[in-house]
Order: sequence, then C-alpha cells, then structure tokens
Amino acid sequence: MVLVTNSKQSAFSNQLSAISFQQSAFSNQLMRYAHATRTAIGSKPG
Repeated sequence: MVLVTNSKQSAFSNQLSAISFQQSAFSNQLMRYAHATRTAIGSKPG
C-alpha cells in the first residue's frame, strides 16, 4: 500500500518537474526571441 502511494507521488512529482522544465524552456525561447527582435530592430538603419 505504501509502495503504491510512493510510486504515485513520484510519478506526480516527475510530471511536475517535467512541466517546470517545459516552462523554463519556453521562457528561454521567449527571451531568445525578444533578444533577436531587439537586435533586428536596433540594427535597422534609422
């Protein structure tokens, strides 16, 4: 019984860490995109 609960908990925490990893990867992508956009805007002849 305890083993079942533990495996469920670890599966849940694995899911949570996977979600937070996806979130950080997504925000990293956003940062890169924003940086590229700023660079493109800054390099345009004005």
